Amino acid sequence: MRFRNFLNWYSKYLTKYPKTTNSTTGFIIAFIGDILCQEYENSVRHKKAIKTNESIKNVDIKQIREEEIINKLDKLDTYIDIDFGRSLKMGLIRSLLLAPFLTIWYPFINRLSPHRTIPGIIKRICLDQGLGAPMIISLVFIPNAMIYTILSSKNEFTKENFKLSTIPKVIYDGIYNGIMRLYTQGGKTWLGSIQFWPFVHMITFTVIPQAHQPLFAHFASLYWNALLSYYSNKTDSDKKIVVSKDELAISHLKANKSLL
Repeated sequence: MRFRNFLNWYSKYLTKYPKTTNSTTGFIIAFIGDILCQEYENSVRHKKAIKTNESIKNVDIKQIREEEIINKLDKLDTYIDIDFGRSLKMGLIRSLLLAPFLTIWYPFINRLSPHRTIPGIIKRICLDQGLGAPMIISLVFIPNAMIYTILSSKNEFTKENFKLSTIPKVIYDGIYNGIMRLYTQGGKTWLGSIQFWPFVHMITFTVIPQAHQPLFAHFASLYWNALLSYYSNKTDSDKKIVVSKDELAISHLKANKSLL
């Protein structure tokens, strides 16, 4: 009953303010999805740290100088505070780019394949994953890389350093970084998409009315947004790291503070 009341309330605002309602919903879902993604990343770091500590029981800690321990302790933190700026960025991308795209995309593929027969539904799913998913991934990766590049180059926009040639250079670097991110992480993201969305869309295209399909997609995409956030923000530092003997010993010391 409460869900029906919520659906009626949401439908009312969706009819009256379609763009604002979809954008706001998209922002909230993407913001939450990115926070969940960051929590997952922290849990992965914590598990790796536990394995590291278990693997260094035979390291001779006495060989490590105390000043080296003090200098390196902070580098071995396994938990990183939630970056709400990153969550805000992902929310804005979803709100300003993906939400408007979805309000156009679903009616478009419904027109291409209007029948709710099994072949029609399969055609919609193939269109969605063959065309829609790559476009959505690009709409996240490239703007995300451009925002990151602009923020990283903020010193070049100061009054002392600014040059007119800075603007096209930063834009070019941002687009290039986005394309390279697509090249390295786009395939994995798309693979995650085809392992998730076809099953969701079996419900979307058979049960959910067209007017509510964007809403259903918003809520179903909580996992999808976490995946997009993970791969679009994934850096080379997330790859396997070879830990030195000193770092292993220091990690062990931090886990056993009584040794200090």
